[in-house]
Amino acid sequence: MFFTRFIAGNIFCTILAGIILLFKKLLGTRVSLRFHYRVWMMLWISLAIVFLPVHCLNIFQPEALIPNQSLIQIFHTTDNSAGTIHNQVWTNHVSEAVTIVDHSQWMITLEVFWGIGALITLLICLRSLFQIERIRKGSVAPTDREKKLFVACQQKANVRQNIVLLQSDFVRSPLSFGLWTSYIVLPSQIIRDLTEQEIEHILLHELMHIRHRDIVTNYILCLEQVLYWCNPLIWIIFSRIKLDREAYCDWAVLNTYADPKEQLNYGYTLLRFAKQNQKQNSCMANNLCGNKIQIRYRIEKISDFSRENRKTVLRGACIILMISLLSVLQLPVLAFFANNTNIY
Repeated sequence: MFFTRFIAGNIFCTILAGIILLFKKLLGTRVSLRFHYRVWMMLWISLAIVFLPVHCLNIFQPEALIPNQSLIQIFHTTDNSAGTIHNQVWTNHVSEAVTIVDHSQWMITLEVFWGIGALITLLICLRSLFQIERIRKGSVAPTDREKKLFVACQQKANVRQNIVLLQSDFVRSPLSFGLWTSYIVLPSQIIRDLTEQEIEHILLHELMHIRHRDIVTNYILCLEQVLYWCNPLIWIIFSRIKLDREAYCDWAVLNTYADPKEQLNYGYTLLRFAKQNQKQNSCMANNLCGNKIQIRYRIEKISDFSRENRKTVLRGACIILMISLLSVLQLPVLAFFANNTNIY
């Protein structure tokens, strides 16, 4: 049944996430923050593979991977043939037993329980979408000062797409969202007290989110969070992914500054928002702030800032290739559990 395959996928992806965390811990600053964030893409793909249709997984069945067994069968003796028949009968009995277990009442109960939880999590995500839409409709155009700074920041961040800049009294932290049209909303009450340099830091950070297509990533994470709501380890990992994403955006902003003093001032801007505890909770939008642990992690990464070089890029690429090869091992496992089922 599909739910058996789903459980196997959960176990595999949890192990894969642990391997990724181990590599990240061992490598540390020997790879860039770009790697620390992009390496999670292997986990996103593995989580999505679980939901592939059965006919896509059947090609990874062990018997499908063996090109021809006719030559092997030539060397089978009569005794081996009898053993093969015995093994086939035993396999049939095991398959029947597995089928009975798969269709048992407790498995059906688990499927219903999972479906209810997924529906509740989906409603929470949709509620977040409605809140964002309400913020967008209640926002107004920024002042001329913010507009000029925004144009300059777009050029500095090399972001050429059309982005709508707004400000609102309903947000406490800068937000970026929008799947088809990208929006950046600044908090009206706070933005008035900020210097031009601080506003520039904020705009650059949100522009980096848009440049990295993190808005699309939010939708992917929310969808997978709906499907894997019952795995608490996945929720913890997703929280780490979002933290690495924010640190990666910080790193990208620091790369736009050649002066170390400017890089230091960016950290001060982040600390100023952290002291005011300006956090906007929304799973569908990117926001500048976070809790104290997240801010501390980001400040540490800012203080350890270093630009990429050929060694760090090559080292990170090799590790991502290695993890991608490990993730391929999931396909035969899922194909095994998908065998002889018409569900899904």
